[in-house]
Amino acid sequence: MLKKIFNPLVTFTALALLMQGCIKDHCTQTCSYFVPVYKTSEEVRANIKSNAPREMERTGKLYIRGNYIFLNEIDKGIHIIDNSVPTSPKNVAFVDIPGNMDMAVKGNTLYADAYTDLITLDIADPLNAKTTNIVENAFPFRQYYGTFYADTSKVIVDWVKRDTTVNMDCGNSGFFGIDFNKSEVFMYNDVAGLSNYSNDGRSLSSSKSVSPFGAGGSMARFAIAGNHLYSVTLSDLNVFEISAPQNPSFISKINIGWNIETIFPFHQKLFIGSTTGMYIYGISNGSNPVKEGQFLHVQS
Repeated sequence: MLKKIFNPLVTFTALALLMQGCIKDHCTQTCSYFVPVYKTSEEVRANIKSNAPREMERTGKLYIRGNYIFLNEIDKGIHIIDNSVPTSPKNVAFVDIPGNMDMAVKGNTLYADAYTDLITLDIADPLNAKTTNIVENAFPFRQYYGTFYADTSKVIVDWVKRDTTVNMDCGNSGFFGIDFNKSEVFMYNDVAGLSNYSNDGRSLSSSKSVSPFGAGGSMARFAIAGNHLYSVTLSDLNVFEISAPQNPSFISKINIGWNIETIFPFHQKLFIGSTTGMYIYGISNGSNPVKEGQFLHVQS
């Protein structure tokens, strides 16, 4: 007589296969994304002037001229602060410059970047600062990390944060496979990566992201020496002639290396810092910087 043998392993396997065919896990993921707010170049340029003061939120670099402080609001513009009474500075005006990260001042002229353009401002009367010249395409296009592609025919003036809940595969810990319009929406998981980079891709090692604005530190990327304005991007040195301060002209672009961070002029030299060392360029001929030396150090 044959006996039936109960095998728990076989039974468990059969039940697992049966359940897999009948039940499908359902998971959702809540995430944030940002939608850019665009304006035309004409609208933006018409508003690059002294306007009503605004609250300081994400400040960057600053310049001091006489009794005034010019303080960058990252990617937004420049605060003008009356510092005639140093113990009680007053926020008196704001110059709207979308995409602004850097600036330099010579006399009554302030130079600032606006994404790809170099803006020249007359600040003889800081409360009535006005645009006098624009050099187009002086700098590289802003690099965004992830899936976002900006409409380069317009200018991003702000970002609107939105939250959403989406259905997703329970085994997927990210947002891959979600169908978002790449020309309009920037996913939060990509924003986390973007916040670690400046407008030219330089890593800033931020631990928290709050928006897809650019990020900047205190290191200068603009420098003025004599009748020349110098600026550095991730890999290049840009040279501008400013003998006529209100009418700068682009002269040349010199490839330096990679991961360039900052520039400082001193005694007919430009000291250009990177994550791996210092480049030294002679500017006895200001229009034609010449490499004179390099100092390498451990990457930092």
